Amino acid sequence: MDKSLVAIEALLKGPNGSKVQEKLEEIISQNKFDLKAVWLTVNLGTYKNSQRILGALQALGHKVYELAEKMLSLPKFPIESEEAERDLVELSVGDDLGFKEEAKANWDMICKKVVSLGYKLCPPEVGPMLLIQHGKQINKIRWVAMKPIKIGDYSLVLCVDLDGDVRWLDTNDFVDSDDVWFSGYVVVAVRPRKVS
Repeated sequence: MDKSLVAIEALLKGPNGSKVQEKLEEIISQNKFDLKAVWLTVNLGTYKNSQRILGALQALGHKVYELAEKMLSLPKFPIESEEAERDLVELSVGDDLGFKEEAKANWDMICKKVVSLGYKLCPPEVGPMLLIQHGKQINKIRWVAMKPIKIGDYSLVLCVDLDGDVRWLDTNDFVDSDDVWFSGYVVVAVRPRKVS
């Protein structure tokens, strides 16, 4: 085996292997793909726990559906430990991800396609922070491209939506279902920043 490949393999298996892999993926995605322009940027880690996030949503007049509230109430709901920005893009299930009208596509297929195009999945915190920081720009349903969170028998993903004048944080169990993902559906993913 080539010495450089051995060195890379050693780095990947070392104590900082996951950071090295993340950096490599970022470099590859920036050099291989023509990524969409940033739609919005959210600041994560501004609240110390998910109960404060829930309080902020309610104080702003946003509604939180029952399962979304249960998700935010989980002791291990992931929150960034330090403040960090994430650039987000909107990806149409049909035009951007290639799943045309009434195509059968499950959540796993959607997320794999998002990553294969050079984007990253969102931390779950992105969902509520979209409403808190950019609520007025939420004018249609947007699904957060994220790893599902298990609550009881459900594997849930977050979405943000507008119903009349009220903005909602909601969830759906698309993960284990055979629901059709229509081409007009929109998912939100993280756009990696250029490596300097």
